[in-house]
Amino acid sequence: MQKLLERFLQPFRDGGRFYRPLLLLYLLVNLLVLRNAVFHDPSIGYDALGYLEYMQAAADGSLPTEAETEEYFSAPLAFVPGTLTYAALQPFADSAALNPPNDEALVSSWLYYNFLYSLDDFPLAVAGKVSQLLNVVYSLAVTWLLLKIAQRLRPGDGQFRAGALFVLGMLPVYYKTFAMVRAEPLMLVFIMLGLYRLVRALTSEQPLSVRWVVGLGVVAGLGMLTRQWFVSAALLLGLGLLTAAYQRRLAWAQALRLGAVFALVAAAIALPFYLHLQRRAGWMAA
Repeated sequence: MQKLLERFLQPFRDGGRFYRPLLLLYLLVNLLVLRNAVFHDPSIGYDALGYLEYMQAAADGSLPTEAETEEYFSAPLAFVPGTLTYAALQPFADSAALNPPNDEALVSSWLYYNFLYSLDDFPLAVAGKVSQLLNVVYSLAVTWLLLKIAQRLRPGDGQFRAGALFVLGMLPVYYKTFAMVRAEPLMLVFIMLGLYRLVRALTSEQPLSVRWVVGLGVVAGLGMLTRQWFVSAALLLGLGLLTAAYQRRLAWAQALRLGAVFALVAAAIALPFYLHLQRRAGWMAA
């Protein structure tokens, strides 16, 4: 546990000293994300109702059809937690509808009306709220990975890391996206994770191991299971892999073998969903 905490706090250190302004900025950005996740209605947002219907339809263990939701073509990974929440709470829907909170119990009323919104929405609104609260976890990961990337680019420069996080924290679209029930927050985690792995490879002289390439392929595959247009990010990750191979003066045959491993791993993870979509809808793209 101590090692995990030290690893988490490592990008907040500057020249061996703890850089408190950076940690405060990190907490401020993510507290704003948390505030939005708590108070924003999960049914409001771009395609939010379609995503909620997706969770409801997928609760039986199968991917939704076009008749069940207009978002039937969406990649499923980001909606798994909400789907599992809906499936777990569905047996209690009738009893919950009969027992709304006592208006005199301020705490339970606040929790009920901020997390469930109405009797008719149980347990779907809870599934949406779980998805929103997970966006806070994703934001913590995105901002931490941003600091790690900045640290790799400018070691020992806490102000550079703070500047990078400040620029992100000034973007209203960041808070708006992370307030809604959407797949983009989780997709951004995989983008940042892939970028960090590439930056770490490009800023070191360690050889490219098959294990490292497989890890990059897993990131690409999971990203494509989160959002279709992550395919473009996967192509950029592949290009970054070839750049790292060129940097190390690897033979083209060896570089292409590593690229093939990356592509095969990513395809093994994501391709089953896209083949399913091809069979059901006649096309693979959203």
